[in-house]
Amino acid sequence: GFDSWLMRMEKIRLGEENPPRVPHRSPDRD
Repeated sequence: GFDSWLMRMEKIRLGEENPPRVPHRSPDRD
């Protein structure tokens, strides 16, 4: 769905801005 796309884009943006230091991994689907 579109929501998943938005969530992915936001995750990518956050990942690019912040280094992968904090183990904040969430499943693509709830």
